[in-house]
Amino acid sequence: MTLTPYGGVGQPYTFFIFDADQPSRYYGGNQDHLIQSRRCFLWIHEIKLQDDAGNSISKNISVSPHDLFPGGCTEP
Repeated sequence: MTLTPYGGVGQPYTFFIFDADQPSRYYGGNQDHLIQSRRCFLWIHEIKLQDDAGNSISKNISVSPHDLFPGGCTEP
């Protein structure tokens, strides 16, 4: 997944991805994050973007492996 911030009061931006015990944290512009999920489960997690002025926005994002792979996802 590639995260691309735009707008806001000022850079640099900080991304927080809450998909583990300790959230992943990225600084700066475009960031790539590896989505990991067990088997064919739907990935739903919160992503928070904060700018240098302390303004933030967060949203739950979902990614379905059935939509990403032709023919869907099959469990072993």
